[in-house]
Amino acid sequence: MLYKKISIIILLTSLLMLTVCLTIHFNTYFNISAPIYKNLVSARLLGVNNRDFFMELVWESQNKTFTSYSIDASELHFYERGIEIARVYLDDTIIINPFTSSIFIASATLNRDTFENLIYNYIEAFTFNLQGSIRAKTLFFGRELILEKNIPINIKELFNGFLQESFRNAVSMENISMAREADINILNCEINLYNRTGFDLFISSFEGNININRISNGTVISFEPISFSNNETTRNSNMSFRLDDNIQEDSSYFRYILEGIMTAVYWDTEFFFPIEIVGEI
Repeated sequence: MLYKKISIIILLTSLLMLTVCLTIHFNTYFNISAPIYKNLVSARLLGVNNRDFFMELVWESQNKTFTSYSIDASELHFYERGIEIARVYLDDTIIINPFTSSIFIASATLNRDTFENLIYNYIEAFTFNLQGSIRAKTLFFGRELILEKNIPINIKELFNGFLQESFRNAVSMENISMAREADINILNCEINLYNRTGFDLFISSFEGNININRISNGTVISFEPISFSNNETTRNSNMSFRLDDNIQEDSSYFRYILEGIMTAVYWDTEFFFPIEIVGEI
């Protein structure tokens, strides 16, 4: 008899616990809502081909409900005036927790013509309209949520960052020589650029300095512009620097550090990216 009572108590307790869990779960399920967009953490242009641009976007969102869930699938696009201009992919499964912010890492494939039109029309910042759906999952159940956000992206900063990454370790100096001309100490050199951006760029100018061990500083006084076209990837240019101090006759090597800002022109818009070269003369 006692055994039967204990079994009934255990059964009723289990049913109560199951009822509470199901109540909490269904309450969570029916109260799920799409997270609120807070701000764009970062945007990177990863590459380009003849048809598309490839971007990485990281943005922060806030869960406005007191429920947690995961996002394991999505169907998202960027739209402009009702026309789809990009496909957006969420990376991995995203966990949305209550009371905290969540980070979304997304990859976007943007039509190249659309991006180039922004540059051509001198638009430095543009707000992309993100629309679509995400699949929110709690325990064994999934629910589709409609997502619509406006993601502001600084186009000029995005392209500047892409140029900086593309030309990092893609610039070198060769045929360096020093001479004294009209009582001025001059350093002449060739600078080689490897263009892996996929764009027909015009490198219009360089502003910078060279620091040479035991000779002090030099300031650029001439730069021969470089034009990349017709799928050219490697071009060179001539540069000259005016040195501050006299050149000491010495057979040993001089170490140098070249630092400065290059100006690239694309669709009549100027973009700037830093370069740094370390070497020996």
